[in-house]
Amino acid sequence: MKKFSLLIIVNIAVFCTLIVVMEISGQIVYYLRHGIFIFQSTERNAARDYHRQVFEMHPYLAARLRKNVKVKNYLKPELTITTTSKSTRWTGAPDDDSKLIRIAALGGSTTFGTGVTDSETWPALLQAKLGNKFSVVNYGVPAVATTDAIIQLALVVPEIKPDFVILYEGWNDIYYYHDSNFSPDHYRHGIDVQNSLRIPVYKETTLYEKLYEVSAIVRLASKIKGKLYPPSDTYPCLTYDIPDPDVDRIFVRNLKTLKLLSEDIAAYTLFVPQILNYHWFMEEKQSEKCNYFGSNDESNHIKYNAMPRLMDRFNSLMQPICSKNDTKCIFVDSVLKVKWEPDDFIDEGHFSRKGGEKFADIISQVILSKTKEGRLNVSIQNDSGEFLNLNDTQ
Repeated sequence: MKKFSLLIIVNIAVFCTLIVVMEISGQIVYYLRHGIFIFQSTERNAARDYHRQVFEMHPYLAARLRKNVKVKNYLKPELTITTTSKSTRWTGAPDDDSKLIRIAALGGSTTFGTGVTDSETWPALLQAKLGNKFSVVNYGVPAVATTDAIIQLALVVPEIKPDFVILYEGWNDIYYYHDSNFSPDHYRHGIDVQNSLRIPVYKETTLYEKLYEVSAIVRLASKIKGKLYPPSDTYPCLTYDIPDPDVDRIFVRNLKTLKLLSEDIAAYTLFVPQILNYHWFMEEKQSEKCNYFGSNDESNHIKYNAMPRLMDRFNSLMQPICSKNDTKCIFVDSVLKVKWEPDDFIDEGHFSRKGGEKFADIISQVILSKTKEGRLNVSIQNDSGEFLNLNDTQ
C-alpha cells in the first residue's frame, strides 16, 4: 500500500514537473518571438485595455468616448485617438467656438475614424478644409446606429447649438438584416456594441479565456483541439440577398425622428448615404463565401456579393426624408456620383486618408454652398435663447 501511494505521489510530481517545464518553455519561446512573455501582454489583453481607455458606459447610449484621453493603437502606435472634454474625437477645431459656425458629425466607426489617426478622420479633414471660421465636432462612435444618433441629437448635440448636423448613417442599421433577434428598440444592437467595444459590464471573461491570456499550455491545447476537431463547414447557409422590411421600416422611422430633432434646434440637416468598398464585396473570393457579413457571428445575414445592391437600396430609403420644399434638409446624393476606388478604404468600408479627403471635400462643398462669403445665412440661437442671423453677428 505504501509503495502504491508512493508511486502515485511520484507520478503526480513528475506530471506537475512536466506541466511546469512545458509552461516555462512555452513562455520562453513566446518571449524569443515577441519580446514579452504571454502573461505580460497578449493581443487580447491589449485590445481590451485599448478599448477601455477610449470608451465607457453611458446610461442611455450604447457607449461614449471618455473625456480628454490620448491613446496609441496597440497594433499601430503611429495611430492615435485623442478625445475632447465633450467626449468627442479631436478634429482640430478651436476650443472656443462660440463665434464660429458649428457642425455636428454623427455616425458610426467611419465617422469616428476607425483605422486612421486623429488628423485623417473625415471630420478632421472637413475641419481642415473649412478653416477657422468653422468648428466640426465628431460625435462618431464605432458600431452605433440611428438609435444612438437619436439619443445624441436629443440630449447631447443641442448643447453646442450646431448650425449643421451631418448624419452619416446606414451601415450599422443594415447590419441587422434578417436577424431573428432584431427589435424596434435596437436592444440587441446595444448589447453588440458594448461587447464589440469590450465594455465589461455585459460580457465577463470566462475561466478559459483568462487562462488563454496567460498560459502557454492552454494555448497549445487550444491549437491541438482545433486540429483534431476543426470547425464544421457543413452548417446551412443562413445568408440572404433580399431586403428586410422590418429593418427598413425602423431605419426610415429613425431617420424621420432625427430630422425632427435637428429641425427643433434650427440646424441644417445633411443626410449622407453610406459609402462602402463595393470592390471588396464583389471580389470572387468574397462572393463565393457562404458566410456572415462582417464576421462569423450569426447576427449577420447578408451575402457578400448582395451587399452593394442592398446597400444602394437601403440608401434610397434615406432620400425621401428630405422633401423638395425643405431647404434646410439636404440629401447629399453627390457622394453616390463619385467614383470610389479600393484605395479609398482600408477595408470593406472605413475610409483611408485618400477616401476621407474625397468625402470631406464633398461635404465641405455642400456646407459652403449654404453660406455667403464664408458666413452662414441662417438664424442661430444665442446664449439667451434669442434667434439671431449670423450675417448680422460677424
